Amino acid sequence: WTVVIAYTLYSVVVKQVNVSVLWPFHLFVWGGSAFLMLLPTTTNSYGDSGPWCWIRAEMNENWDHGTMWRVIAFYGPLWTSFLVVVF
Repeated sequence: WTVVIAYTLYSVVVKQVNVSVLWPFHLFVWGGSAFLMLLPTTTNSYGDSGPWCWIRAEMNENWDHGTMWRVIAFYGPLWTSFLVVVF
């Protein structure tokens, strides 16, 4: 959402463009969220992992898929949105 808000503010304030069509923003936010939600299903990583997280952390063939998906699903969008907003 922060990328969408930053882009909207930039368009309205700097470029002085009226943003009236919102469906591309919804497609970006909800589509990206759905994609990141479906990724851990490829390695069957959803399950009980304590009181706050639904991606379990267990070793599978010397590779921890749960931790990998946690990092990708959190830090991937975080750093991408940071770079988009800054640049």
